[in-house]
Amino acid sequence: MNFEDTVYVKTELGDARAKQPRSISSHELRATLLLIDGRITVREMKRRFGSSLAIDPAVSELLREGLIQAKSAAADASAAMLTAEPDPDDEAAESLLVVVEAPPEAPAVEVIDVAEVDTDEVAAGAGAQSVKDERIEPEGEIPGLDEPIDPDGVQEPVVGESERDKPITDEPPALVVSPRLGDSTRGGMIALGFFVERLWRGLLPIAAFLLIGALVVAAFLLPERYRADVESAMSNQLGTSVRFGGLRASFAGGGSLQLSDVRVEAIPSLRASEVYLIPDWPASLRAVDWRVTVKITELRGTPSAFARVLAMPARSSAVVETLFERLSVTAGGEQWALLSGSVTHDQNGATATLRDALGGLSVTATGDGDALRVDAVAVNQVLPVFSQIPFNTMQVVGRLSDEGFDVSSFGASALDGKLSGSAKLVWEDNTRMTAEVALSQINAEGLLKRLGSSVRLSGSVSGAFTLGGVAAHPSEIRYASSVNGRFDVTNGALGGIDLGAAMRERGSGKIQGGETRFETMSGTLTRKAESLEVKVSRLEAGALEASGTFKIGALESLSGALTTVVGRGDRRVRLPVDIGGSLAAPTLEARLPPPVVEAPAAPAVGVDAFEASLGPETPGASLEVPVVPGSLR
Repeated sequence: MNFEDTVYVKTELGDARAKQPRSISSHELRATLLLIDGRITVREMKRRFGSSLAIDPAVSELLREGLIQAKSAAADASAAMLTAEPDPDDEAAESLLVVVEAPPEAPAVEVIDVAEVDTDEVAAGAGAQSVKDERIEPEGEIPGLDEPIDPDGVQEPVVGESERDKPITDEPPALVVSPRLGDSTRGGMIALGFFVERLWRGLLPIAAFLLIGALVVAAFLLPERYRADVESAMSNQLGTSVRFGGLRASFAGGGSLQLSDVRVEAIPSLRASEVYLIPDWPASLRAVDWRVTVKITELRGTPSAFARVLAMPARSSAVVETLFERLSVTAGGEQWALLSGSVTHDQNGATATLRDALGGLSVTATGDGDALRVDAVAVNQVLPVFSQIPFNTMQVVGRLSDEGFDVSSFGASALDGKLSGSAKLVWEDNTRMTAEVALSQINAEGLLKRLGSSVRLSGSVSGAFTLGGVAAHPSEIRYASSVNGRFDVTNGALGGIDLGAAMRERGSGKIQGGETRFETMSGTLTRKAESLEVKVSRLEAGALEASGTFKIGALESLSGALTTVVGRGDRRVRLPVDIGGSLAAPTLEARLPPPVVEAPAAPAVGVDAFEASLGPETPGASLEVPVVPGSLR
């Protein structure tokens, strides 16, 4: 059998290497090893994959490395014959099939049926081939059914009588493997790579140790040599003495000097957690001198301290830019905002432009003597006072000092409406607030709910109020201790107060529940001590009108009276209604004094004869206009 007709199988080493393809460096060797499965010949592999793989050199290399071996067809056939056992129940002899492999020139295989051979000729020892059926018989005697077949191939039949016929053998074809040119240098390259790898592994810990040592020296030892120079440069920049606790190198900003616990002696209330001096390399190269960006983190101080910092002139051109991170101002005993930004200098002085982390608050601050002139714009933020009321947008302009915050103007949109005005906060022992506020189309129900009031009033409220409040800190002012102003409510309803039902049920006692829907309600509001006085100058609810005064006292108790008037045509009925109970459960009771009829004005000359025939009005007579349920709101 020649090389191309041989079937190869993987050895144990080949199976192990096939499960780890990366252990074989050559792509062709890996692919050829995976193709060998013990079923296809080399010729078939070349026919299928010869265009993309060099099959012959790859098979030779795999044989040389002991990854594959030739599959023995004779051993497989012998093993199959040994496993076959005759059936004792059969009286006739089993057919013995012998498979003979033809020479390479004639690959056809013939099958000899031994059972059909004449037994007389076998007994006589006749070994001639039958010409009639042209079958090929093996040389020698055919073993009986009870005789075992020699597995070593001693009784191997010979096909034909030609000298060119060859016996079947189990020996694989001999292959001549020629060494490749790269084999002589492969071992040297592997040894060199192994040596370099071991050398690198040995030097790597030493290099890491030296690098860490150099970083420690650079970070903690070398900067201390320049402490005096850094303090002198910063003092010259600010015009006052500057001291700091620690000095070391940092990776912030791509490499910088980090100063910790920085203090300005002339401004003791100003304290910075850390200051970074970050070199500006392009600017330094252009100027052929050091240019740095100063980054200050967690700077805290009073408004006057920040005003002094902004008022300090830039004495040196070494500072390219000053950055702030998480800056906060001490106001009224509290820390206001955490802002980040930068400071720019122009002919008018220094201006700080700051923003919060989410970008919802932007503040521009400039120095104004010992105070800061502040212009703040906010989106979805709250004020330092009345923090329970959310604002969609807001702008506050004022002057912030150590004594207080004087808001010259503010405008905001909140609760479906707008408000504007001015305010002043003063903090000494306590924080006191006074404000002038104008409301426009504010949602009354939402406003009262956020102020914690139990008044059940809906509609759009407008008006102007003067507010006052006192608390230990600004954020604790959530309610006004004093209120004075006028209000107008449109398209609303008074919950728990049904004036129409009170007039219908007059004389039957107190009633509760219901509501009075109205088009407009105007009046004034005054808060004194623990009571709130509401004067309703006019309430219009269809045919019903009302006016009067009621108070909300301690524990939200109600007391007061309203005068209700119902009119039909030119005639009106007036009826007083007493208000009592509490905000949670108000009560109404209509009193029945002698009714007063309001007669219309005297008719002009030429009045209708029918009306003139009614005669003069009887003094003291009462006229009640019936109130039909549902005709009043």
